[in-house]
This record gives sequence, C-alpha cells and structure tokens, in this order.
Amino acid sequence: MTYLSLRWRIQIVMCVISLGLLATVVYGADSLPVPMKETTIGLLVCGAFLISILIGMAWHWHSIHRQD
Repeated sequence: MTYLSLRWRIQIVMCVISLGLLATVVYGADSLPVPMKETTIGLLVCGAFLISILIGMAWHWHSIHRQD
C-alpha cells in the first residue's frame, strides 16, 4: 500500500509540474523574448509527461509480477 500511495504522489507531482510548464508555454509564450526558452520549456513538458508515463508503466509492471 505504501508503494501505491508513493506512485500516486509521484504521478500527481509530475502532472502538476507538467501542467504548470504547459500553462507557462501557452500563456507566457508571448512574453518570452527568446525562442530557445519556448523550446526548452516545451522539451521539459514533454520530458515530464514521458517520465510520468514511464513511472506509471514501471509500477504497473512491478505490481503485476509481484503478485506471483
């Protein structure tokens, strides 16, 4: 049960970070003078989503094989 709650905490934190960065890209794109900043933030958002998905898949795989 501790592992499940830890997994949910990690995913919630990653989703909050991803949504915050996504909101920065959507609403703050006009205020950023350098296009590289937008690219960097976009890559961070994509990376955060991918990390969240990979963590979810790893924990799901672990919980399936732990029952054996």
